Amino acid sequence: MTSITQRTDVPNLEDEILAKTIWFDPDELDYLPLEEREHSDAEIDHFQRTIYDYNGAQPIVIDDECNIVAGRGRVEAGRLLGVDETPAIPLSSFSSDDLDHYIETMIRFGAYVGWSAEMLETDLQHLLVIEALMKAGPDDTAAKIQ
Repeated sequence: MTSITQRTDVPNLEDEILAKTIWFDPDELDYLPLEEREHSDAEIDHFQRTIYDYNGAQPIVIDDECNIVAGRGRVEAGRLLGVDETPAIPLSSFSSDDLDHYIETMIRFGAYVGWSAEMLETDLQHLLVIEALMKAGPDDTAAKIQ
């Protein structure tokens, strides 16, 4: 007799990308000075519920100076929840394929947990610009964004 089990997989990053995760005290992290949009209180509340419901947050992306490139809302929500450590992946460790995978996974995860398109767009705004720069020019993207 064969047993069929329905299973819903939570979208997650590939192990190779997760292996690049570094844990930071949220107070060690800063925001990019070019922050265009901020999350509303309702969006931060939604991020808090996601962290609580899924026992943590997906890793954020930081630059070499510990500025948050993607994940500001998740960091703010974690701070409000009293989270001691935030998972982060340095932007410099991403290949173009890794970056595509991260963005796609965040979009799928966001849809899975009910994040609005605006929440995702705000959370990933700088990363989407960096992705476009990587695809448009030479590998020296970091110099272009600083």
